[in-house]
Amino acid sequence: MPRTKSGPQKPRRANQIPPPATRFPGQLRSEQFRGHLIRQIETLEPGAKLPSERTLAKESGLSLLTVNKVLATIAAEGYLERRPGSGTYVLERSRKGGAGDKPQGLQVLRFVVKNPSTTVLDGTVGYTSHFYQGLREAARKDGIEVLPTAFELTADGLQRLPQDTFHSANVVGAIFVEDGVPDYRPLWQYLKEGRRLVAFDFAAPETGLSTVMYGDSEGVQVAVEHCAAHGHRRIAYLGPSGNVGQPNELRMAGFRAGVAKAGLDPAACPIRLVRFDESRPVGREILSQPAHERPTAFVAFMDYYLLDLLKAGWDLNLKCPEDFSVCGFGDGLNLDPLAPVKIDSYHFDELQMGQSAYDLWKTGAKGIVKRQTGKLMVRGSVAPPKAQSVERRG
Repeated sequence: MPRTKSGPQKPRRANQIPPPATRFPGQLRSEQFRGHLIRQIETLEPGAKLPSERTLAKESGLSLLTVNKVLATIAAEGYLERRPGSGTYVLERSRKGGAGDKPQGLQVLRFVVKNPSTTVLDGTVGYTSHFYQGLREAARKDGIEVLPTAFELTADGLQRLPQDTFHSANVVGAIFVEDGVPDYRPLWQYLKEGRRLVAFDFAAPETGLSTVMYGDSEGVQVAVEHCAAHGHRRIAYLGPSGNVGQPNELRMAGFRAGVAKAGLDPAACPIRLVRFDESRPVGREILSQPAHERPTAFVAFMDYYLLDLLKAGWDLNLKCPEDFSVCGFGDGLNLDPLAPVKIDSYHFDELQMGQSAYDLWKTGAKGIVKRQTGKLMVRGSVAPPKAQSVERRG
């Protein structure tokens, strides 16, 4: 049998965390892995470097995404420091009082968002990930770590900030992205307590909440005017149904304003609200109308509604812009390297918006609404409409 050393063991100096005795099946695997790491970290000296995330993932049998989330949580609790481009290191902590000692860690700014694992942590390139990147870069200049955090759901399906948002002394504030309708009551309570909160794309300045917002109404109005300038008189708006929150209301208001400014007949410019998973069949229904009745141009709540409309056109052998035109909002398809098409769209600089959100949070300003001005990106998906007598191809 192999001999074992007796006597007290010295703390390990570097990346010598042993792999767990077992892999972690089941729903608790990330929490079990977190416990394993913390126990091992407590045996390491301050300044010790942990193995790479890839190594930890291989040894634990977990995904890189899960390992990344666990390390972010442990860093927020004050055990670790994550240095971009260098690695993850053990922080200085008092060892005299045992497990009850509070770690002296980095300051943490929570970034509360729907499904952080698929919107900011898995390499997705989209508006939320760009906003997060701008926020994180600005915060790290002040030595503050941004921790992606998921919304909690109430019994009636509303989103809310986690009840333990400010439970840790390391958490200095929170920035949240509205995606749906949140439970506002904890927000107002946090503001009354003097907590520093900043919202992205949700305005309630009367409560003292400061916000960075898209130019929601302006952007859709510009899209309508762009189509009207090419001769379109029947323009439709496609947006989400259900409780999708303030942005959709503002974008529909921009659509109506654009229709009025262009002198179009509102009756010929419908608003269609559908669930995202139904946007393609609804698109087929709209495009199947006789050519002299259906809209000749479409604007949308976001680009991906227009992608499904384009697919519906392909189903019917209709092409863009020969048979119908589209102009989007947010320029999401241009951000997506896998998108099959690029379309005209109203573009925003989300990196700058993330930095602006951090600046608002840092100053502690109350009730400020910063609206981002965008610009129209023209790529050829809007063209003059064909003669009204042209019917759908067979």
